[in-house]
Amino acid sequence: LEGETLTIEGSGEMWDFSAETAPWQEYASEITRVKVSGSVTKIGNGAFMNMSTLNSAKLPESLTIIGEDAFRGTALSEIVIPDSVIEIASRAFMNTPLQQVELGTGLEIIGTRAFALCPQLETVEFASNPMLLEHWSERIFTADDQKNIPQNLTILAQYGSYAWAYAAHYGIDYTSNGTLPIVSGGACGQRMTWNLYEGGVFVLEGSGNMTEFADGLHWDATAEEIRRASPWANVAEEIRLLYIGDEIGSIANRAFYGCESLQYLYYDGAANNIGSYAGHGFFGYNA
Repeated sequence: LEGETLTIEGSGEMWDFSAETAPWQEYASEITRVKVSGSVTKIGNGAFMNMSTLNSAKLPESLTIIGEDAFRGTALSEIVIPDSVIEIASRAFMNTPLQQVELGTGLEIIGTRAFALCPQLETVEFASNPMLLEHWSERIFTADDQKNIPQNLTILAQYGSYAWAYAAHYGIDYTSNGTLPIVSGGACGQRMTWNLYEGGVFVLEGSGNMTEFADGLHWDATAEEIRRASPWANVAEEIRLLYIGDEIGSIANRAFYGCESLQYLYYDGAANNIGSYAGHGFFGYNA
């Protein structure tokens, strides 16, 4: 500790701490800045929890994990997450006056309530599309089922990414910082198109009704036969999140039957009709 700056050096993972038991906690009221250097790979659980005067943190490019409650209850107003970070654990920045967050390109996991109770949060920027869907927490900005999302929050992300779909689904302001590559796409109705974006987000856009492309199949057709009838047959196994646009009128019978990688549906109820067995066979389905 030098003046108001706490410097942490070394290599490997920092120990985990229960609430306010880290060795520097006795000087907590004097510390306004933390600089982590060397080859540290993890900020331990509870490392700086409730250090209410801590308003600045510099993190190293060696860092891969920010532990649970690591900066909870601090005075941070902005944070830049290095590209090396893979995981931000649960409640890591909860209950802080954060306004600006820049997330690195390597991020795969954001824990539940990681940025909850941050009412001043204005901008969260996703550098790319790092989210693995099974690790995407539905409550990263809230403590209670999407209630009390910060009113002035804007998400910056690539169109077609999980972060974009999340923002659109939950009514969070969104600004594009690019568009993900389209893996495949085309028409699936007179005024309806589909696109599968790199990473697994499938977007239905346009209006009207989806073509009933499986109608010619026998009633006991196999899942494989049904999949082959769809326009997205060749990429069906890559679909992980389905986003249905607001003006879509109907989804065809058996449209996504047997899409076994499909885990999430973002749908606000605008479609008048979801066809029979439209999503039969979803694995790990969430809505």
